[in-house]
Amino acid sequence: MKELVDELKKRRLCVIGLGGKSGKSMLRFLATHNLHAICIDESPVDKLHQDLLSLVDKVSTSKRDLIGVSLNDSNLELQSDLILLSPGVARSKKFIANAIQQGVEIWSEIEIAYRLHPRPIIAITGTDGKSTTTSLTAHLLQISGESAVACGNIGLPFLDVQIENISQVPVVELSSYQLESVDKFSPPISVLLNIAEDHVDRYPHQNDYILAKLRIFKKDNGFSLLRLEEWEKFPVVRDFFHEFADKVGEKIFYLGLFESEEALQKVLRAYSNIFCFFALIKDDDFHNIDLTIALSDGTKKSFRNISKNYFLRGHHNLENLAFAITMTYLFHLSYSIDPNRSLALTGLESFKGLPHRFERVGSFQGIDIYNDSKATTFQAAERAVLSLQGQRIFLIAGGRGKGVDIAIFAEAVAMEISALIAIGETADELLSSFQEKNLNLKGFHASSLREAVLWGKGNCHKGDALLFSPGFASFDMFANFEQRGESFRELIYEIFTE
Repeated sequence: MKELVDELKKRRLCVIGLGGKSGKSMLRFLATHNLHAICIDESPVDKLHQDLLSLVDKVSTSKRDLIGVSLNDSNLELQSDLILLSPGVARSKKFIANAIQQGVEIWSEIEIAYRLHPRPIIAITGTDGKSTTTSLTAHLLQISGESAVACGNIGLPFLDVQIENISQVPVVELSSYQLESVDKFSPPISVLLNIAEDHVDRYPHQNDYILAKLRIFKKDNGFSLLRLEEWEKFPVVRDFFHEFADKVGEKIFYLGLFESEEALQKVLRAYSNIFCFFALIKDDDFHNIDLTIALSDGTKKSFRNISKNYFLRGHHNLENLAFAITMTYLFHLSYSIDPNRSLALTGLESFKGLPHRFERVGSFQGIDIYNDSKATTFQAAERAVLSLQGQRIFLIAGGRGKGVDIAIFAEAVAMEISALIAIGETADELLSSFQEKNLNLKGFHASSLREAVLWGKGNCHKGDALLFSPGFASFDMFANFEQRGESFRELIYEIFTE
């Protein structure tokens, strides 16, 4: 820690983006170590909490003068050689883009945290499933005897964990925004769960989004886990691994879920250059699912019947489990003090999933109700829908768009549901696109979430599923997906039990 603090004392620092978790964490770190910086935020002073302003007053060399300024203001002068950038602030802003062009270093909170204590960590990114997989991996480490904490984009900021919980293994969830501004960050076990179109408002070109995600793999050694699907689908992924072949560690591919061992072997024969992989194999009735892991040194490990004590529904959650078990196994293999420490999958029964992630609210009048407010992408909503096949599905969806073509959502989901209850800014376009794909689809434009739940109650029957999986951001109607999910849950209890 002392080396980093001494280095920062020699730098002309600038913190940009103060109000989010990362911004506050960076300010607390600077204040604790008596470090000073120019502090910039585009929000006006009266929109910031007093406790945050107190931190600014301790740290800022510019007082509050640069709060409420535009980062696209050409008159804003650069007076720093190191910018500490919050993830919510785009690097395309004119002030930051100019700084980058002038060779100014840009660090995220993640970069500071890693430099503070460069120790073994597990880092996880992807379009969907990050929070569940991060929490599940930390849970598996904990029940097998490690002290672990889920952090980053979920829970505590990584920087707070590095300062306060040095004895714990950080399992860090990372967004593309957080990865944009890392440099020496080198997680020995890193994972890209999946890639789907997202954040088009920030990344007009999908390759830019993918390249931000891929920064998680730039490391000195260790393991890099990703699906074979991403390798095959996106040339930019293959190009990245070829360019940085000596900086990505050992590639381990997730090959998928197979009907039999023979089916897996057939794929391996087709990809004769794949030696490191993990894959799921199920029996005929789908009750028993085994996980097989193979490494380049000849190490092989099998985990039998991994779904026995696992209660999260859907193929996507099985995939999350496969990643979590593999990461935990690799951590034990490489870093555990006790080489005989075993992975206790029986403890999976105590993992109930996370709030607002395909959360079963309950069965009311024979109607199964699910809160999947965390589904802010089409792909996440599609996965939730496919997990309920066999039931008539009444889908509540809509919100604030991210620039992705709604027709993609309709193409994937419209024929899988019985009714669409559309809410939010995208409601009209959503209904139009879905009913164009499915002429028999019932549709309703709800003016509020309450009206959506009321319509669902009035039209669902025993055996149906009422699924709240918006597929869009929450900011048109709610502060965040958590508030949106809590509101849905409260409305269910109020309306279905009256």
